[in-house]
Amino acid sequence: MSNRLEDFIQQNRNEFDDDVPSAALWARIEEDVNKPVKRASILTFLVKHNVAAAAVIALIAVSAFVLVMHNRKVTELEGTRVIAPLQQPQLDDVDPKYAVTLNRFVQVIQTKQEELNASRKDNPHLFKSFAKDINELNTNLKDLQSQLKQSPKPDEILDAMIQNLQMQTDILNEQLLIIRKIKESKKRSNEKNNSTI
Repeated sequence: MSNRLEDFIQQNRNEFDDDVPSAALWARIEEDVNKPVKRASILTFLVKHNVAAAAVIALIAVSAFVLVMHNRKVTELEGTRVIAPLQQPQLDDVDPKYAVTLNRFVQVIQTKQEELNASRKDNPHLFKSFAKDINELNTNLKDLQSQLKQSPKPDEILDAMIQNLQMQTDILNEQLLIIRKIKESKKRSNEKNNSTI
């Protein structure tokens, strides 16, 4: 078949060579060949793709940062110790005046501890410090209570227990005051920011 096509072309060559392209056509071809390559379009293409890639990378980085900070906050919150609830002292063989005083302190302290535990999420670092102080006093109180049964001078131990409970009350009051001041400061700051908007 290729022989027949070649024969046909050879026989009709004059008819194929008849038409010569016009000068205008050659001029346009020459103009297109000599035209500089549009690098701006290639550059624009690359920039658009690089900007998109950079945006995706930035989005991933910001998402990772937010996730890490959230996990850190959750970890910090989980790491904060809850204030151990104050146990009612066993006062079976104690003078009733001491028992009444101790019970009043315990009730006040339990209420204040609940209030302080409620602020745990807002200020985990501060709460951790607060919990450490109160838990140490609670441990000391338990030691005093265990000594109470064996002590030849129970009144001295009871006085020490009352002092411990008084210190706990004072510390809790100070801690709650600090928490209130922080909340008021944040509230004022938010109000100031809202009023400027």
